[in-house]
Amino acid sequence: MGDNMQIHLSKPGGQREGPYTLEQINRDLAAQKYRDTDYWAWHEDMAEWVPLYALPGVATTGATASAEVATPAPEEVTTPANPQLLSADGPAAEVATSASATAPEPEKGLAPVHPRVSSGMPFPALEHIFLFTTGEGPPAWDSPAVGRMLEETVGEGLSAIRQNTPRDVVAKCDIVELLRDDGSISDAVWRVMATYRPALVQQARARAHHICVRTFRIESDTVVTLVLFYNKEKL
Repeated sequence: MGDNMQIHLSKPGGQREGPYTLEQINRDLAAQKYRDTDYWAWHEDMAEWVPLYALPGVATTGATASAEVATPAPEEVTTPANPQLLSADGPAAEVATSASATAPEPEKGLAPVHPRVSSGMPFPALEHIFLFTTGEGPPAWDSPAVGRMLEETVGEGLSAIRQNTPRDVVAKCDIVELLRDDGSISDAVWRVMATYRPALVQQARARAHHICVRTFRIESDTVVTLVLFYNKEKL
């Protein structure tokens, strides 16, 4: 990729900025105007957005791309406006549509997700997955980009994830409202999760889980946030 490539940047759920050259971006990173984990990047030769630190030629700062979440009390949270929750492992109450229970294998030739997104935790400890998206539920869950992110974060193939891990999809959410400034999930997310998985959230409130969050863009500028619950007793 040449230094004159026109690169657009965006924070998860934010407005597109730029374009910038690779030289401008590396200069701003060196001046610590922002971190390589603050933005996602795209240029016209790319099929999808990628984390800025994963863009070839970017001088990475070595910061981590993950967020570890503190668990607020469920009664202190509020529900985001008009979310649609779709159960991916069975019907849920007040569900308008059923999400697909399976996801396709990642398309060949797509670039791998940067290894820094890995949770670093054993797959048997993964107890539940929530997927929040600004778009429709089934297309987000079936997205190859989501599949690759899951595989790289969890460290296991999609087939094993589908067969062994319950998951729920919450569609048409405002990710900006769902995330705090530090990238961790907001109280609104806890309200939604507590509504549909009260036992799970109650256990998390008791510090029984390690929770990982990954926010990224997929096709058509749709934003996705994955919330993964790991059982601490199995770590």
